[in-house]
Amino acid sequence: MNGKNKTFFKMLNKAFAQSQTNFVQYFSTLSITEQTQFIRHFPEFFASKAVFSSMIEAGMSSTIMQVVNANPELYVGLIQKHNLKVEIPTEESAGWGDTARVRIVSDFHHAHPELVSFKNGADVKGWLEDAGKNASWPALKYVLKEVVPNHAKNPTTAFGSLVRRSIKHEYIPVLVADDFDLLCSDGDTLLNELFDSKSFKMCIANSHYPNNDFIETLELNCTMSAMEKTRTSRHSKRVARNLKRAKLLLEIKELQK
Repeated sequence: MNGKNKTFFKMLNKAFAQSQTNFVQYFSTLSITEQTQFIRHFPEFFASKAVFSSMIEAGMSSTIMQVVNANPELYVGLIQKHNLKVEIPTEESAGWGDTARVRIVSDFHHAHPELVSFKNGADVKGWLEDAGKNASWPALKYVLKEVVPNHAKNPTTAFGSLVRRSIKHEYIPVLVADDFDLLCSDGDTLLNELFDSKSFKMCIANSHYPNNDFIETLELNCTMSAMEKTRTSRHSKRVARNLKRAKLLLEIKELQK
């Protein structure tokens, strides 16, 4: 908060004390335009626990959320305390006939998915688009476990490709058997995505080695898939080659202990 704003707030609080009123009463007397201007120019004023809580108690949650949605990083603790959810804003559509709106997903949304209001599948897809660059594994896992199932009857079809795109090779060491069902992919597809030649080299270069139970789960799923589906010779060779790479990473991991 800069010095000018501090002086303004000090004078405002002094006026409240003299008139025996409070901020909520004062704010309620402002027009919608004046409230919007106040929010735009003095968002940090609402970061006060007393002000924030008093507005919630006065039934002004929709107003306070205008402030929060504009800069949620400033209010993380208060959002958590009052069990609020931050929306994912959208860009205006390009033209009158264009109904698709691009989601504007910030660092906050990727860091705190538990504080985000995912209203529909488009919000989930928007979050997943850049999750591979910006989201930690715990954040991605939260979305896969707690959010994705609520927005698609068939998550694999709706989100599978985005989920696979989100999985960085840095995640490989932390994936365990129980994570397999969250990743919206069959064994073949996931194996081929995680352990192709490029990823294999990156894993070795960065010492990112998988867990044995995760590889066993992948292998079992690939075997089941082979029994259920008709594979081409080319596909079978690719799966076998990538499974061999995954197992080789386990061997290298053991040698480095």
